[in-house]
Amino acid sequence: MKLALCGSARAKDANVRQAIIDRFAGVGGKAVAVGTKKNPGPLYGISNHKWSALALCITWIDMKKTCWAPLPTTTKPPTMGSSPHRSSHE
Repeated sequence: MKLALCGSARAKDANVRQAIIDRFAGVGGKAVAVGTKKNPGPLYGISNHKWSALALCITWIDMKKTCWAPLPTTTKPPTMGSSPHRSSHE
């Protein structure tokens, strides 16, 4: 997770938090990403372990987008006699 977000497996929690803020900030920085009570951003209210949980979710979504191919779909379920693992001597 740290490697995916920060580019280093040795990153600290503060580095992960900053990477998330940078990702949501665009050009506005922390003021846009986190915001204030009067003008909350998408990350407003996230604290403590919630940063780690969010980092895990972001990493999972990124991996799903780039690494995982969709599962093939079948149009017809196999029948009892059509198993490719069955030998003709049974």
